[in-house]
Amino acid sequence: MKKFVLLVVALLATAVTAHAQPVQVALTTTAKAITQTVNGVTTIVTPAPTTLYGLEMVLQLPVGVTPRLDPAAPGTNFVDPATIVLADNSSLNTGTSFSAAYFPSATPATVGDTVKLVIANPYGFKFGLFGALSFDYKPGFIRTYNATTGTVTNVNFTVASFRAVDVNGYTIPATQATGSISKSYSWQ
Repeated sequence: MKKFVLLVVALLATAVTAHAQPVQVALTTTAKAITQTVNGVTTIVTPAPTTLYGLEMVLQLPVGVTPRLDPAAPGTNFVDPATIVLADNSSLNTGTSFSAAYFPSATPATVGDTVKLVIANPYGFKFGLFGALSFDYKPGFIRTYNATTGTVTNVNFTVASFRAVDVNGYTIPATQATGSISKSYSWQ
């Protein structure tokens, strides 16, 4: 009987592990100076910003990937805060407010869902790596695994939109501030 119970526990643990295959993306901001070239000489017209005070990023998820929803807020589309890791970036951990919401796709077989992430900090934070989000594969999703690179190849995230704001709450132009996914980790 004891062996049977251990076997059942092992099978349940394997089933849970197989369902909870994580996909993690690292999120980054980049600042750029505006330059002008006249007669072969390039000069900086506007220096690159060094600090942002808020950002809004919308991630387009691949078909077959989903965020975990917040168990403390059943019936909502709030992303589970336990799946969001903020980087220790400047004063990002002091006074930071953040929220992430999940928006299901109207055509989930062909277009992935989206997640909107909003971060604000009254002290500002530096450009660069600011956090990571973890996702799960949807049940039934068939992953294409590349044994050479050790990655799942049909899981590609994109930044659908990005907006950064300065100390006055004004949008930093897209020519000077961009958001990107710096790395995507997928496990078989």
